[in-house]
Amino acid sequence: AMHAFSRKDFTQAQLLLDSIGNTFLARKNYRRYYQVQNEKGVMLYLTKQYDSSFRVFTRNVDLMVSHRDTLHYEFAIAMRIMGYLANAWDGVSQSKLYFLERQCQALRKMNDKSPVYVDCLGDLGLYYVNTPELLTGINYLLESKKMALALGLKHTVLVNDHTITNKLAVEQPYLALE
Repeated sequence: AMHAFSRKDFTQAQLLLDSIGNTFLARKNYRRYYQVQNEKGVMLYLTKQYDSSFRVFTRNVDLMVSHRDTLHYEFAIAMRIMGYLANAWDGVSQSKLYFLERQCQALRKMNDKSPVYVDCLGDLGLYYVNTPELLTGINYLLESKKMALALGLKHTVLVNDHTITNKLAVEQPYLALE
């Protein structure tokens, strides 16, 4: 499916994912089914088929919720892409922040310490630094930076430092220099 997608054969990619997904669903292998559906939703999102992407993610999230299966990466990934959809398309009734916070809650409850959580905290920080809640944003960015340092994610550390420094340069120049 990924190979077909990279060749821009989007119809073939979707057909393959549907076939694979139906197999996992028939076997009641829900976790694999969630993964396939998230891939399908991402492909639809990337091809700007926002309405179809939204329907795929909504059905997938509803299935995860009905199986009380929301504390794993596929749920967090679904929340992340739903946030992107909320940002790119007006057909989503919830805000990007709503989905970012749900993703963060799930990862926090999982006691996650992975780059996925680091990115989630960074996304929340980037969101908040452009609102009146600047300090909330900086705190998220600092938490993300601390975890990124521990994981050796140099690019994330640079992005977080750059964002914090630029925001503080206007508000509090002394802290920006520090």
